[in-house]
Amino acid sequence: DVLADPNARQYVGAIGYHPYPYESPYASMEKILAGPGMGRPDAAAVADRRALRDLGRQYNIPVWMTEVSHGGLDPRSMDALRARAIEIHDELAYADASAFFAMHEMWDSKSNTEHFGAARSLLKEEDTIVLIEIGTSSVLITGTGYAIGHYARWVQRGALRVESVSDDSLVMVSAFTDKKRGKASFVIINNADTVKTVRVHMSGLAFTGPLEGEQSEGDVRWKALGAVPTTEATGDEFAVTVPAKSVTSLGGTF
Repeated sequence: DVLADPNARQYVGAIGYHPYPYESPYASMEKILAGPGMGRPDAAAVADRRALRDLGRQYNIPVWMTEVSHGGLDPRSMDALRARAIEIHDELAYADASAFFAMHEMWDSKSNTEHFGAARSLLKEEDTIVLIEIGTSSVLITGTGYAIGHYARWVQRGALRVESVSDDSLVMVSAFTDKKRGKASFVIINNADTVKTVRVHMSGLAFTGPLEGEQSEGDVRWKALGAVPTTEATGDEFAVTVPAKSVTSLGGTF
């Protein structure tokens, strides 16, 4: 065991893992939507991630989810975006992962043809962040790319994830604080078929003004929200309306 050997352990920078094999609970987007997306995470997959979390904590080494692919859904779809946003939530919550990688950062049609053959659609690379169609000079951010952006555009290096609890099994919330910048941020996933009003209560933190945010739903990606005021004079509570099957990111200064 590498980590059990103190001489070898000094060369380990991170514990990396993948959610394979293909069609596993967190590789398949359909299984993500039908499992944790319906409030039913796979018990074995959760146990595996908690074991990784505990291993990282034992040796004070970060845990990274370093690759995922073969999601199986159209990368242009909202379902693909929401599925990977759910996975990111769960990798953070169960494995305490401090990094999430997709398949490739970019992939283009020429490379796709040379690698797989002309018959394979570029859209089959659904977990690459950006797909480039050279013939039409078009660039597509995939659902996976947009899902990562819902976190990465609001959570900067050095921020810490804080525990968050939802009283609705179809609403997921990830929360982060950044003491250096005096900012806090949230990613809210509504997996329900109906609009929800989500009220967020904070402990030991108060905002100094309204929050800002963005939402993805249907065919809309990263749509800017208007100012989201706190609902209490103390600044420790706010409410936001989240559309059905949507992903919302918010942030503010404390």
